[in-house]
Amino acid sequence: MPAKNAQLIAGVCIILSLCQLFAPSAAEETAAKQVLILASYHPGLAWEDNIISEIKLHFAMMMPTAQIRTEYMDTKRVALDEKRREDLKEHYRQKYGGEHLDIIISVDTDAFNLLLDYRKEIFSKVPVVFCGVVHVDDQTLKGLSDFTGVLEAYDVENTIDLMLNLHPLTEHIFVVNDMTATGISAKIVLEKIIPKYSSNVSFEFLENLTADELSEKAAALPEESLILLMTFNRDRAGTYLTYIDAVQLLHQATEAPIYSIYDFYMGYGIVGGKLVSSYFQGDEAAELAFRVLRGEDTDEIPVVDDVANEYVFDYYELQRLKIPLNALPANSVIKNMPFQPHSSLVSEELSSLDLHGRNLSQSNMQRSNLSNSDLNYAIFDHSNLSNCLIENASLSFADLEEADLHGSNLYGTNLSGANLLAANIIGANLSQANLTGAALSQARISTSELNGTIL
Repeated sequence: MPAKNAQLIAGVCIILSLCQLFAPSAAEETAAKQVLILASYHPGLAWEDNIISEIKLHFAMMMPTAQIRTEYMDTKRVALDEKRREDLKEHYRQKYGGEHLDIIISVDTDAFNLLLDYRKEIFSKVPVVFCGVVHVDDQTLKGLSDFTGVLEAYDVENTIDLMLNLHPLTEHIFVVNDMTATGISAKIVLEKIIPKYSSNVSFEFLENLTADELSEKAAALPEESLILLMTFNRDRAGTYLTYIDAVQLLHQATEAPIYSIYDFYMGYGIVGGKLVSSYFQGDEAAELAFRVLRGEDTDEIPVVDDVANEYVFDYYELQRLKIPLNALPANSVIKNMPFQPHSSLVSEELSSLDLHGRNLSQSNMQRSNLSNSDLNYAIFDHSNLSNCLIENASLSFADLEEADLHGSNLYGTNLSGANLLAANIIGANLSQANLTGAALSQARISTSELNGTIL
């Protein structure tokens, strides 16, 4: 008994020691980090809402005791002239002059510029993590102290290359832009790139216009024109336009293809582009903030300028402009794709797509081209796939029960493990196809070509 008691006491002591080792100190429990998010715009603006929600999500997961306050400068709706800047400076000085803050996260260009000029005067030496900033010259970055962040490093050059590749007869590109801080920064970036294209296409900035004037200009664009939409949130008359207002104004005024570098226009009228993600900005800003709050020297944390932009397209706009999917860059993301049960995809160009695991049950896809596509585990039961071109595709473990594949060319396609119960494969070309382990009970396969087929 005494030995057992001694072992029990020793075990309890070990557990208590571990609890003390890993438990947060009283200071850590009570000293919640004080975080200020200084936002350039206003609640309800999709770009900034997404950034801020991503930041708050990361804090909720990784530092849930942090106290987060958010200030909105409202510069999209209210012009940031010198008087407005002074008013904001005084307001923040009175509100936060005596407050303890551990970090400031600035969102977008106006907030960043305000902190560049007045950070020490308002907030003393509180470290700053910025995001959503389009352009900062190298000398400014080198001269900053207690600043780090993530640049809004959008890929406008690859977007213009994309536009010209998809529309090789283009003669004119019209850049829609406003005179906000974001718009001015965007023009600086564009003016460095435009000379590369001067021998092939003309560029014209549609800026400093009223909304009505922009609509009129868009309606009168010459043939073989494209639009590159940057931001148009405040017109020359001071009228505020949402992102949706801006793109729909253009879409209603012209048939010309509209491209952009911003994800918040997607689904409202742009064809696509290499789009910068608001969520990525928030994600990176939060991660940088954690590093600062955990004790890293802000000046030793490099600014993030390698941004993970993606080619993203709207399927409906691609269809309207008759742009084939196989003309898009590899690994493009296509929004509003109609790949769902009962889809009508007759005579479509669907080659080299990733449709892995998609449910296209009872769809009509006759005469479509699905060559080289990843169709593994996809569901095509009771679908019409007759007279399709499905060369060298992968349909491993796909569900093709009672599917109609008659007359289709499945040369070299991997159908291993596929469910072809009661499928109609009459007259199909299955040469060099792999049917290892496929379920072929009641499948009709007469007159099909089977040269080199693996069964």
